[in-house]
Amino acid sequence: MRFFAAHKDEFDTIFVGSSRIYRGVSPSVFDDVMVKAGSPSHTFNFGANGMLPPERFYVLEQILSMTPRKLKRVFVEIDDVQVTWLPDEQTSQRVLYWHDWKRTWVIIRKVLNLDVHEQWKRKLRLLRKWHETIVLHLMLFAKNFGNVGRALDLAESLPGGNQIQWGELGPKLDGYFPVKEQISGEKESAYEKELAHEEAAHIGNVVLDHYADQAYRHYARQIRSADAMPVFFVTPVYPQLPAQFSGPPPGLLLAYNNPIFYLDLYRSEARIDEGHLNLAGAEKFTRLLAEDFLRNTRQP
Repeated sequence: MRFFAAHKDEFDTIFVGSSRIYRGVSPSVFDDVMVKAGSPSHTFNFGANGMLPPERFYVLEQILSMTPRKLKRVFVEIDDVQVTWLPDEQTSQRVLYWHDWKRTWVIIRKVLNLDVHEQWKRKLRLLRKWHETIVLHLMLFAKNFGNVGRALDLAESLPGGNQIQWGELGPKLDGYFPVKEQISGEKESAYEKELAHEEAAHIGNVVLDHYADQAYRHYARQIRSADAMPVFFVTPVYPQLPAQFSGPPPGLLLAYNNPIFYLDLYRSEARIDEGHLNLAGAEKFTRLLAEDFLRNTRQP
């Protein structure tokens, strides 16, 4: 975020998402395809390990609030709203910082399914089931609102403390961190077995949860208000992950979580593990993504 704030007016294309983006989308490859097609671009990868909704929504808002002057397009990975984390992450600074009321309220609405009118007994059962989760998020919101435990933030704000973590930006300082290793051994066997099971199940496109769907529609409007184009996409992951909106998508939607159509992206030589592409896979995927984007946006 610090690096982008200092260079925000240099980029016209931004990718926002999880480690699947951080490891799997190469800005230099995307820009190469674009320039060869006569549409030069300068791309930044804003993927980060574990950055799922609602944290992703918070980060996207921070990016747009900087008002990058040359912004033309924002690619946003789609996922359901997450409401739980691993026990050792539940009180971390990483989980705390985005817990403003807007993000906290999205989680509460989802766990209690507040947008659906149901009998009060049903809501009461949900409240009992999710009581600890709701309390946890309300506590995180209260801590964030009251600046509890923010000594590290204060230290970083002092002279010399607000340092950019250059190692996180990748070798080309474009936010992309490629990995050359290839899945192998027992992990490869388990991956191929699970992939075969997924293919045999013939699972259709899974629809986003209602609360994520609403949020992505809101951010599509925000992106357009910034005079940029929203693009939503799904990387080559298992088919059971969300890859469809409940109605017409709020922007161009490109989904690649289909091992039948995109077999090359699912081969072991293209992957680090079941959820991530390696360097070879990322370059192939990014090229395909850029070509599909151009094919879907060129004027007749």
